[in-house]
Amino acid sequence: MKSDPNKGMKASLTLLLMVPVLTLLLVAAVVTFSGSISDGLPFFAGAVALGGFNVVVLKMVFARLEAEDDSG
Repeated sequence: MKSDPNKGMKASLTLLLMVPVLTLLLVAAVVTFSGSISDGLPFFAGAVALGGFNVVVLKMVFARLEAEDDSG
């Protein structure tokens, strides 16, 4: 069975997706304790933007890794 040399890199890159998830948990905590949804909106907007950026970066990196696997 052939092991994937990029497995560790792929695993570390997928950890990037945890950042927006943790930010959304922070939004939930802020809204819960402050009682106002408007206090959590800046965190929510940041989480959405960061999540979108991370998905684009991960797709580009995974496409490049797949291209290297195909050529190598």
